[in-house]
Amino acid sequence: QMAAKIVFSSRFWPVSISRYALRALKRRDDVEVISAGPFTGNRIRWQGGMKLDIDPSLYAPPDIVLEAEGFFYPITEVEKWLKEHGQELPDIWINWNSDFSLSGRPTKGLVVNVFVDPPTLNYDLERDWGDFNFCMQRHYMQPGDIWLPYAYDPEFHARLPWLTAGDDGKGGFEYDISHIGVINKARMVFQQLISGSGHKTFFKTGPSYQQVRDIYQKSLSIFNWSTRGEITARFFEALAMGRPLLTDRLD
Repeated sequence: QMAAKIVFSSRFWPVSISRYALRALKRRDDVEVISAGPFTGNRIRWQGGMKLDIDPSLYAPPDIVLEAEGFFYPITEVEKWLKEHGQELPDIWINWNSDFSLSGRPTKGLVVNVFVDPPTLNYDLERDWGDFNFCMQRHYMQPGDIWLPYAYDPEFHARLPWLTAGDDGKGGFEYDISHIGVINKARMVFQQLISGSGHKTFFKTGPSYQQVRDIYQKSLSIFNWSTRGEITARFFEALAMGRPLLTDRLD
């Protein structure tokens, strides 16, 4: 059986759900994947913009680096690149769309869109181009969209061992509760409330990959607060790592 050929496009931030998806595709033996999109190095837009101090091998550039500062890049230009480099046109085009998408229709292949950030971005144009449209937040689904929830990476979020050292009654954990991710007002208020009650907390934007595991390893529990009751990636990551999750009510 021949492997399906896929072009996987996204803006390649150093950390993103698209990188989890690409890693998952590359673990399969029934597909061949070429990645394409703009590459930001270790720069990410969290908290107004920051650079992450992580292993460069974790945020490698895509196979085809596209010089695209805007939101769209013509899909036909990627087709042209593939032909010029002796590559076959793919069976499937996957646009993993946070703030970047290949635009238009290809001459060959199905177009699959995954809408990552529907609270802040309008994906109506992409819906017209797509054969299949997936939305990662149910509150923002449009007619014809298919729900694709967030997820975790089985390597970076593998189950953590339960600490047993220490005589403090908590198994030697350094923090009572931790949150790694963007710190919005609601999350900040909770941290101040719980810290004011004498509990040790770790709330920070920036740690990624193994750094997240190291912090959650030292944490008795993990905190999650969604924007509109959506099931976040953190929800799956915490459960996969085997830590109790304190969260708002989710749909």
